[in-house]
Amino acid sequence: MKYLKLTLLLLAFVLNSASIIAQSNAKKYTDADFHLLNKNYALALPLYLDVLTSDATNSNLNYKVGICYLNSISTDNKKKAIPYLEQAIKNINNNYEEFSQTEKKSPPEAYFELAKAYHIEYKFDDAIKNFELYKAAVGAKNSPISQEIDRWISICNNGKEIIKRPQKITIVNLGDSVNCEYPDYAPVISADESTVIFTSRRKGGTTDELTDDNQFYEDIYISTKNRNGEWGTARPIGSNINTPGHEASIGLSADGQQLFIYRSTFDKNDNGKGDIYKSDLNGDVWTVPQKLGSDINTPDSWETSAALSSDGQTLYFVSDRKGGLGGRDIYFCVKLPNGEWSKAQNIGAPINTEFNEDGPFIHPGGKELYFASQGHNSMGGFDIFFSQKMEDDNGIKWSEPVNIGYPINTTDDDVFFVTSTDGKRAYYSSFNDNGYGEKDIYQLSLVDQTEKALAVIRGYMRMFDGKPLPFDARISVYNADTKEMLGIETKPNTKSGKYLVVLPTNKKYTLVYEVPGCDKVTRELTLDDNMSLNKIDRAYQVDTVIMCRALTPEQAREEQKKVPGYHNKDEKGKDIPEPPALLNPFELQIFFIYNYNKIPDNDAKYMEFVNNIADEMKKSDRKMEISIEASASKVPTATFKTNDKLSSSRADLGKKSLTAALKDKGVNMKNIKFVKADYLIQGPEYNNDYKENRLEYEKWQYIRISAK
Repeated sequence: MKYLKLTLLLLAFVLNSASIIAQSNAKKYTDADFHLLNKNYALALPLYLDVLTSDATNSNLNYKVGICYLNSISTDNKKKAIPYLEQAIKNINNNYEEFSQTEKKSPPEAYFELAKAYHIEYKFDDAIKNFELYKAAVGAKNSPISQEIDRWISICNNGKEIIKRPQKITIVNLGDSVNCEYPDYAPVISADESTVIFTSRRKGGTTDELTDDNQFYEDIYISTKNRNGEWGTARPIGSNINTPGHEASIGLSADGQQLFIYRSTFDKNDNGKGDIYKSDLNGDVWTVPQKLGSDINTPDSWETSAALSSDGQTLYFVSDRKGGLGGRDIYFCVKLPNGEWSKAQNIGAPINTEFNEDGPFIHPGGKELYFASQGHNSMGGFDIFFSQKMEDDNGIKWSEPVNIGYPINTTDDDVFFVTSTDGKRAYYSSFNDNGYGEKDIYQLSLVDQTEKALAVIRGYMRMFDGKPLPFDARISVYNADTKEMLGIETKPNTKSGKYLVVLPTNKKYTLVYEVPGCDKVTRELTLDDNMSLNKIDRAYQVDTVIMCRALTPEQAREEQKKVPGYHNKDEKGKDIPEPPALLNPFELQIFFIYNYNKIPDNDAKYMEFVNNIADEMKKSDRKMEISIEASASKVPTATFKTNDKLSSSRADLGKKSLTAALKDKGVNMKNIKFVKADYLIQGPEYNNDYKENRLEYEKWQYIRISAK
């Protein structure tokens, strides 16, 4: 009797424990199904795995674990789906009940998911077999499902052919100064390969919070090469760009002075979208990103990536807006004479397909477009393709895209791919068992690529007095033989003075260096074919250009008259009045390039003007009256809608900037009175000749401040 009681007690304990475990598993199962329904695979996976330990042969649980693994970010995790899905197809139920916890069998879709897992592992024949099994199981003929299966089978056959002809490449990891144990991806580089900017989901960013898939938020990092050609330790690009949300690097201008980034947004239905922003390098600080306007970002569409041509005249970007060929398409805009971007145009076939395109990169030579596509002869997900730009009397055409090949392209998504100026190297991110983390950034040496006949011209521009360069310093490029301006213009860094421009070899050029108030400087440059960039650290170095001898207003006007295309008559032949000359140390005139309205904080003339006022105010307890005259030319502006708004914004920002600067100098603002603000629209009527007469129009883009 005693033993019977003990046995019953143990049995009750076991049954009670089993009941508790069953209840716990039921709760985990319910939570996992909820996460799966909401596509939070990273949260669902550990719960399913935990329940699976109590029922290892359950085909339904194995199927759901396989789905979670297959939807992982990591390629390596996707491969882990195979054994679970192989178990799942052992017990198929055509009347499958998806969210019933008593369902032990898996649906016919298990064949489809297993086929995709085999495809990721390059087991193309096994994948095709299971795609066919899925088609037979669901009886799909001449249906959308049948078309999708046929597309997958075509992708597998593409893969079988592509891997037969592997590309000759060598792959080098950029090292632990750039890469870390967390995902690093989407690299963009400057034309001289001295700067790499990339996206990372590493610990220690702007926030330690995690996303629903247990990842850190995206931040942008930057690394530069030292004198030995080694990459320096990557650092966050700065608080002006990185926020607690997601930021991703998507494009960098050839000179490394303009960065394009992607930021997530939400549309009116609260669906996740995103827009393209641009940040400028001012000295060694990246400015607060500004959303691209014009016809680039649109309210109800998703813009994901962008690339700027090396001459700054064409912007390629991706959008899923209505009217495209299908999914996300590549579009382009060209720079108008007034500095605005034109209306966007779809680049069309043969580049865009009915599937998604993404990640455009235009080679610095302007003739090769690299991009990612799920269409064409992709071997799985996004593959990298390239197309040649061809121009004739009928306009611009693009060649049939070519798959860049294996092992650069894989069975998973391959999106961001940028090449060096000489075309011999490329940078991209990939998962590798021997890497530092989930994804690392690599440099590829493209052994069979022919070197491009391009030269990277690198130099420095300095002010004779050692002061920072003004924001409106510029270098323009002319054909030395024809004297024709080539539409290539670059700006030096305001702090370092470094500039960079990419030019075809075997030609003669004239580089014209301009700083308002200084003599123009010219440099003649003859580029032979042997000057192309054939080493990573090699660029054609121009001697440092010193800008000196400030011109009087009269001398500046005489210099202006020497510019080709200069005119000082209006359309009726009457003289156009010149801007008034400055009179005393308490007058300041700053000139703007078009659509700029803020006085650069490091402008030497501006700081001298501020110091003059501050010094005068400290001499005695005097009062000063300050008047502001802001001017805009008659060249149309889309950014500000009207030139009145552009002119008034210059006056308003000028007042705010001056007030802040004087306060910093300790000036008692009670003794300062702003008495006048004029908003002027001046200069010649616009004749659609901005390129030829830019300097004539731009001398009416100014702010003039007088103190007395």
